[in-house]
Amino acid sequence: MPIVIRKEVDDQKFDQEGYPQGHLYLSQWSHFMFRRGASLIAAFLLATLSITGCSSSLTAVSPTPPAKYEKLGPVSGSATGSIGILATAYNFIPMGLNTRVERAYQDALSKAPGATALMDVTYEESWYWWVIGTARKVTITGEAIKELK
Repeated sequence: MPIVIRKEVDDQKFDQEGYPQGHLYLSQWSHFMFRRGASLIAAFLLATLSITGCSSSLTAVSPTPPAKYEKLGPVSGSATGSIGILATAYNFIPMGLNTRVERAYQDALSKAPGATALMDVTYEESWYWWVIGTARKVTITGEAIKELK
């Protein structure tokens, strides 16, 4: 059915195609431009949401090293958290998910007796699917150091 612009008429009569007489029909060009404008607006909104939707600030994983320290060697620690229940699209229950970075950091520190911090830290995250959700594994690798007083 074509888009119409209403033109007021006193008596409603219908033409051979069943449309009320007194209506002015938009041309095909106007109809095309209307659809094109709607498509451009939708594309602009989608682009704006995709650019700004998933942004965050940087987060420090390890503290700034002290002025005097002793290197104890390379260490690595990992921790896993899950999010799940039901199918993948409906995962919503976090299980140890929010503390996995802190747990991985502490795991790495515990592998070097006397270590007080890590420096030159790298962060790696991987995930895998299991029956009722997904698991996210964080691995923290760095140089263990001990503060000297």
